[in-house]
Amino acid sequence: MKHEIRKAELFAIAQRLFFSAGYKAVPVADIIREAGIAKGTFYHYFESKEDLLDGTLEHFLAEPLELMQRIADDPELNGREKLQRIIDAGSTWKARNPESITGLVRMLYRDENVLLRKKLRDRQIRFIVPLFDRIIRQGTEEKIFDTPYPEEAGELLVLGMNGMNEVIAELFLTLDSLPENLDILEKKYRIMEYFICRMLGLPEGSINFGGREITLQIRGLEPAQGEHA
Repeated sequence: MKHEIRKAELFAIAQRLFFSAGYKAVPVADIIREAGIAKGTFYHYFESKEDLLDGTLEHFLAEPLELMQRIADDPELNGREKLQRIIDAGSTWKARNPESITGLVRMLYRDENVLLRKKLRDRQIRFIVPLFDRIIRQGTEEKIFDTPYPEEAGELLVLGMNGMNEVIAELFLTLDSLPENLDILEKKYRIMEYFICRMLGLPEGSINFGGREITLQIRGLEPAQGEHA
């Protein structure tokens, strides 16, 4: 138990330093000094700095991925409800962790962090694609989804959403200097909703990402009166 507690402390320190300064800019010595441990103790827990990074990303993603798993396993929900709840859970988690999300996005989209971005994307895809495959099979059997590619739709949706999320993340980083880009960002979310509905044969509007509302919450703002997801 003590071992796991210490690892969690190191993950928390690494996350804060990596997210604020960037992965390459943070030497192991800084993490060791902040944790108040010996160098040998660090290498008792981790083989390398990259090993720490992998563990930090897994630790960071553990809560939302566990929640997604619980939603996918819920026998009371149909396929469309599960898909929407997973989207809602991700949005809610982002809104509840605005500083971490903002720091993560800023770090990931630095030129020197291409490898880090790929690691995070690959980890998400590896976990989420099987969940979406299950949900799409369920929705197809329930006659809620109507897709000619039920076996491929999960991977296509995750890859499409991931690609669009990269565009959205880059727009998010411009909002301080170009607040008008919020309208462009909102349109990207609407495109993603339309893409998912067409892919799964759902009526338009069946899936909602809450783009503008969630973006404003992450930025510590409230949606203006009359604005909605």
